[in-house]
Amino acid sequence: MPSLPNTILIGAAKAGTTSLCSDLQHHPDIWMYPSKETRFFSARYDRGLDYYRSLFRPTGQKIIMEGSPDYATGRRAGRVADRIHAALPDVRLIYMVRDPIVRIESAYVQELANGRAPVEFSRAMHEWGLLQGSLYEQVYTIFTERFPESRIHVIFFEDYLADKPAVIRDLCRFLEIPDSASTMAERKPANTRAEKIVDPPVVKALRRMRGFETYKHLVPHRLKLALKRRVAAPIDAGIAWTPALRAEVTHRVRPDAARFLDRFGKPADFWPSCQPDDKRQS
Repeated sequence: MPSLPNTILIGAAKAGTTSLCSDLQHHPDIWMYPSKETRFFSARYDRGLDYYRSLFRPTGQKIIMEGSPDYATGRRAGRVADRIHAALPDVRLIYMVRDPIVRIESAYVQELANGRAPVEFSRAMHEWGLLQGSLYEQVYTIFTERFPESRIHVIFFEDYLADKPAVIRDLCRFLEIPDSASTMAERKPANTRAEKIVDPPVVKALRRMRGFETYKHLVPHRLKLALKRRVAAPIDAGIAWTPALRAEVTHRVRPDAARFLDRFGKPADFWPSCQPDDKRQS
């Protein structure tokens, strides 16, 4: 019988999770779900554990994992955490975070790339719940209420960019597998904002098909990207922060970010965008 995963990358969305999963796919002791995201515990839970189990086909690897960043989105995190704990009480979790304001901007672009009807950034902020995924302390607390902290490994995207080998070494220790950072250090970031294009109608239709997530990984990534670029449109994100919107968002994000940074021994100014206006401009 196929195995269920023993490791899940839960998020945060737009915090470098695609790049990290791309790296981990090249570790000999890791079997990564080929399409990265199953979104089982957030969007496909009604299909049952047998369906979820069928997605994983390891060939002897110690670590079996997937990465669905929407698991750590604030509005659904509690429900997702309950579901994961019920199905996989001993699972290891990886939580990757980045500057909360920068993550919000990137999430907005991702929503447009996914085909969401364009609205102004200020309106999307309130209607799309973009801020929720940046409340890291809130989400971390939700998961630590279900899982011991020793089973949750936090990665800061800024550390990953600055010293990827060190981050990979720490992660390998957490997963209790041999360090393989040297084989991953030169890999380029994936799924960056600069690469984003709007999915054409045919791709949107395919995404709605029940078997799409199961079989999409059979198409080579380069071929998928080439086909999308031939028929897709570039994104005109038009991200514009008004002073009022910036003040509102930083007011909500800053206390959460401060507690999270302090928890992990990071300096208070680690994320510049969360600083007060006078400090951010100095």
